[in-house]
Amino acid sequence: MKVLLVNPARYLRDTYIFPPLHLLYIAQAIRRAGHESEIVDIPYLINTQPEKFNLHDDSGIDYVLSKEFDVLGIGSVVSSYSYCERLVKKVRKNRDGLPIIIGGSLGLPVKELWEEHAPVDFICESDGELVIERFMKCYASDKEGLKTIPGLHYLNEDGKYVGSEPELPMSLDYIPFLTYDEIDLEYYVECQRRWIKDVLCSGNYHFREDERFLPLIMSRGCVYACTFCFHFNRLHRKHSAKYIADYIEFMMDKYGATAFQIMDDLILINKKWLHEVCDEIIKRGIKVSFFSSGGKPNIVDKEILMKMKEAGFKRLSYGVESGSQTILDLMQKKTKVEDNYRAVSLMKEVEMPSSVNIVFGIPGETEKTMNESKDFLVSLDLTSKDYYSALATPYPGSPLFKHALEKGIIKDTREYLSDLGGYADYRYNLTDMPRMKFLNNVINVAYKVDCAYYKKRRQYCKIVSLTLEKYIKMFYYAITTPEARSKIGLKSRLSGVVKLFSR
Repeated sequence: MKVLLVNPARYLRDTYIFPPLHLLYIAQAIRRAGHESEIVDIPYLINTQPEKFNLHDDSGIDYVLSKEFDVLGIGSVVSSYSYCERLVKKVRKNRDGLPIIIGGSLGLPVKELWEEHAPVDFICESDGELVIERFMKCYASDKEGLKTIPGLHYLNEDGKYVGSEPELPMSLDYIPFLTYDEIDLEYYVECQRRWIKDVLCSGNYHFREDERFLPLIMSRGCVYACTFCFHFNRLHRKHSAKYIADYIEFMMDKYGATAFQIMDDLILINKKWLHEVCDEIIKRGIKVSFFSSGGKPNIVDKEILMKMKEAGFKRLSYGVESGSQTILDLMQKKTKVEDNYRAVSLMKEVEMPSSVNIVFGIPGETEKTMNESKDFLVSLDLTSKDYYSALATPYPGSPLFKHALEKGIIKDTREYLSDLGGYADYRYNLTDMPRMKFLNNVINVAYKVDCAYYKKRRQYCKIVSLTLEKYIKMFYYAITTPEARSKIGLKSRLSGVVKLFSR
């Protein structure tokens, strides 16, 4: 049998795209079971062939239907639901009876939507490698056996999904090394380089232009339950230090990798394990660069940071999320403001660049709590380039989404997912502040943080430029609609105006 694996497009255009790691892992498992697989990456098609493929029409879907396959697998994040519903309906119309499997946060968190609007045959929970390998071995000869596969949910006679708990090996070393031979690797390498340069390195770190970046997954999962986040489980499962070092050397030899972006949800949770990983890398004399998020501020200490730096870590970001203890408690972060301050201060002490992630706008956010975050960022002597500011967005499966449903902020999940936006077209205000006041407060926080930084250094011309930029941003958000801001180019044109009038 042949399985076609589709990485669907999200509602918004993906400016930077990454290798479809989830499907590469699945494809290898299918081949281990003795079957064929092929990957269709819709964002890649849209970005590389815009004259042929478009997010808002069925060009990518028609391309999928032009392929010969026996099973369709779709895996992605939940924001791609609307596109996937269109895909499933058209496949059903043209290939009735062909089995369809959905995985990732696109599946179980919105199973009611699949049941009601576009029933698929199966939904996969957690480790897809184990599920698909067992699926392929029994699909042809043992249909009833499919119902007993751990982590596979099937559509029963009542039109509801039922299934069993997944098997979750704590050691991930059962997974063979990932390879990229079936995709256009060079395109993804360049995309990752641009993303790291434009996003991660916009502040306090600059890397060599000839670095060859590849993604690296050392562990899976997170043990915490922050209200804005969704995870299938509360486990942190990991590869061994030997496996990780072997894999890095394999990627260096096979693909010329010189740098890795670590994709783990949470890397700084088990210090003993992370010490072992760094020790193995140092012992072997592996010379590569690592960029990572997932630092837990209340766990970090100087010893582990020094070890990470010696092993090649060039940058680490922290999910600080807020400088207000009130908000941290509402988020169930299990951290203190003092932990966050200490973690970032330690980064400066060991001279490793860091970034702070802030989330504004969860229920309970006020002008007072936003000012507390501003004071926190000022106390660390940061600029707006040293922290990433996100606006709270509810995603199905998270407590934040449940709250938005209960309060009537989101009235229909399907309609919500069809209109889900980002920072440039923020639409769902979860605070008690008027929407424009909240957005102006976000802009003001960045302005005041930057002003404090440049005032301390007596760079007053820079403050004048920042003041003009602030009012242009406020005017822009006041006169444009969310739909207009989501159009490609508007944000870049705004940036150009700011630079022109800031000279």
